[in-house]
Amino acid sequence: MMQLGGRNGVFTKVVTKSFCPASVGIGEIGCLSYTYIEAYQTEDRPMPKERRSFTGAEKMAILREHLIEKAPISEVCEKHGLQPTVFYGWQKKLFEEGAVVFGQPRAKSGRQEAAEQRRIAFLEAKLRNKDEVMAELLGEHVALKSLGEI
Repeated sequence: MMQLGGRNGVFTKVVTKSFCPASVGIGEIGCLSYTYIEAYQTEDRPMPKERRSFTGAEKMAILREHLIEKAPISEVCEKHGLQPTVFYGWQKKLFEEGAVVFGQPRAKSGRQEAAEQRRIAFLEAKLRNKDEVMAELLGEHVALKSLGEI
């Protein structure tokens, strides 16, 4: 038997077995030999768990434990059953995409919204007044032109 190696508590080994009838000596012609691979699990390490998915709020809470509460990454990962590479991936994504949160415009308060609406109404009324004045001036201009005074 030769052990090939293992991962996550599961080991494989190559097993070679021979069968020789009593009338034939070992290694002589007529002996049957076969090889197969055997997989087994060690008792001290369980099989890997199914893939877990965390919500965004859960990821933020886990990152917060390390970033704000200063808990060591090893403890945080062990507590939540995470690989450190997963934790570092979340942290990288937070820092790369965090600027989006600060880049969004703030929501306006009711008071700001009302002031903006009043300003829009004032500017629209001012524009209508200018249009009326322009129409009146153009009308006079056309009348004077038709009389030949211009």
